[in-house]
Amino acid sequence: MSNSDWHTPTDFPAGSLSRATLNEQVPENIQALYDGLVTDTQVTDEVIHQHRVGTLAALPAAGNAGRLYIPSDIVPASVLVDDGSDWRGSAAVHDTFNRANSTTLGNADSGHPWTEETGDLEITSNALRVVSSAAASIGTVNPKILLDDAYIVAEINIYTAGTAADIDVGIILRFVDTDNYLLVRYNGSTQQLQIRKVVGGTPTTLVGVGKTAVTSSPQTIRAIMAGGYVRAELLVRGGTGGDPVLTQDYDVLADTRTPFLGATELGVYIGNDVADKIGAFAADIRG
Repeated sequence: MSNSDWHTPTDFPAGSLSRATLNEQVPENIQALYDGLVTDTQVTDEVIHQHRVGTLAALPAAGNAGRLYIPSDIVPASVLVDDGSDWRGSAAVHDTFNRANSTTLGNADSGHPWTEETGDLEITSNALRVVSSAAASIGTVNPKILLDDAYIVAEINIYTAGTAADIDVGIILRFVDTDNYLLVRYNGSTQQLQIRKVVGGTPTTLVGVGKTAVTSSPQTIRAIMAGGYVRAELLVRGGTGGDPVLTQDYDVLADTRTPFLGATELGVYIGNDVADKIGAFAADIRG
């Protein structure tokens, strides 16, 4: 193309932008694109695409739909998706408590930090238990995934050297605070596997099924939750082939879901008997 083929426009059609205006907008557009791809903000609040890697603690607040976030300190790796109001995705939380004796729980094997919500817990001889004379205790982890409609399979391996009537151990499936949580537990005083809620500080056993307590063999409590449906299982390991020896189902949204909307934490519960120990905790969460 020769120079004579190029003609500089002498005027712009009505409704179009001048070259000066376009030139002014170029850096603004580049910045907006950068903000959408790299940072957590964009002028229009409309993220084109964002894929970030960082620690779980550095996870930004949800609110820009379409963002992806991979917590770098969590194993196995998970991908969280911002739906515009909450983070959703999947996570595997697991802990064998196979570490030095400590009254500070630290991080689970999966990288999720433990929080002692109430009471006093400790790790001793590669197991989790309450500190001597402590009140009933709750420890939680926060995978940062909304649990309202999540599918969860959680297990704890438990054993006791105490009396059957003193066994009081369970899994917390939804935790809002110490006055509001959903629990699956074995209660030795009533010799029942129970699905239980605590709302406004008031505990209510939703359903319970009887089973004579076992102190001579390790046991597994398993909880399965999908929305408002909860299934509890108690397995005695050794001599049963791992088959469930006790199951209980419950499905009332007003009891199992509605009081705990917005919960992102789950964890474990141990009563105040130092003889009760949790040897492992695992939860597969799909939100």
